[in-house]
Amino acid sequence: MGTIYLFQPSLGGEVYFHLNSGGLLFTVWVGGTECSMDAGDAAHGYSFKGPDPHNNLVSLLNKASSQRVSTALQAHTTDYHKALGGFSLNIGQELDGTKTTAELMDEYKADEGNPYIEWLLFNFARYMLVASTRSYLPANLQGKWARDAKARWDSDYHANIDLQMNYWIAEMTNLKVTSSLWDYMEKTWAPRGAETAKVLYNITRGWLVHDELNIFGHSGMKNYSAKSTNYREAPAWMMMHVYDQFDYTNDVAWWKRQGRPLLKGVTQFWLDYLIEDRQFNDSTLVAIPCNSPELEPTTFGCANSQQILWQLFDYVEKGFDASGDTDTAFLEEVRFKKGKLDKGIKIGSFGQLQGLSK
Repeated sequence: MGTIYLFQPSLGGEVYFHLNSGGLLFTVWVGGTECSMDAGDAAHGYSFKGPDPHNNLVSLLNKASSQRVSTALQAHTTDYHKALGGFSLNIGQELDGTKTTAELMDEYKADEGNPYIEWLLFNFARYMLVASTRSYLPANLQGKWARDAKARWDSDYHANIDLQMNYWIAEMTNLKVTSSLWDYMEKTWAPRGAETAKVLYNITRGWLVHDELNIFGHSGMKNYSAKSTNYREAPAWMMMHVYDQFDYTNDVAWWKRQGRPLLKGVTQFWLDYLIEDRQFNDSTLVAIPCNSPELEPTTFGCANSQQILWQLFDYVEKGFDASGDTDTAFLEEVRFKKGKLDKGIKIGSFGQLQGLSK
């Protein structure tokens, strides 16, 4: 392989490698922090601080360094294919080997399409989600693909559609990528969200987070536009993904252990938050205040809010028998309030579906 020279300039912190003859060079890098979701509750002062990772990293570095490159590559490939879940898509795609991908993209016309480009982007999206979820945390706003040291929007978690969009393809294409998402919600959202429900809304059942979140338990409102940062329906919307996991996999053990408690906690908050419509006096239950995600005005009974909450209550009913939950009073309360809930479907004077149901 030749001789390898390693030197580091006194300024800049860059490391250079030089091989004095032809050969192969590979480097092993490990990294970690003391951040721990297990310390994200009141008992730990919401510190999110775990043990110093140094000793574990040294052990991991030694283990990784002792592997052959071929062994490490095989382990990576095996993990990747396992995460893909055996799903494949065939839409009649044919590769045009005479053109680059960039050329094919430039020539793409939406009204004509190109099955190969569509197939390629579909699989690229799955690859990006797999690559962003192979460790401790779920895929965030920009995933591991953020190119800048200071990413836009803090590269955190926005749960008013961005986080949902990250995972839309997960269950329906059998990707094995969601375990870190459930752990993140259970250990980061739920504990701090219970405190947020008490402090901001005087509600002692269940929990609530808003739509701009991070890995350190931020769950309250942000000092920014209300239409963008104070979206209370965020966790209720994410419960659709929780129920999808159960619906697609029929993993009853997971549903009892993790899925159902998440769903129940969010539902309990909304059972206490809804109020009767005093504007139209039709005895329906509505969310107030509310707005469509990142749109004005702030009002009450928004179509988006009402439809998400109806779906949330419906999942409680559907999943109750398999949950092992004996709290039938909770189930009856859900059924009663679901019956009174404004369903959020209103037809306007022009025959349109209204975004604001009232």
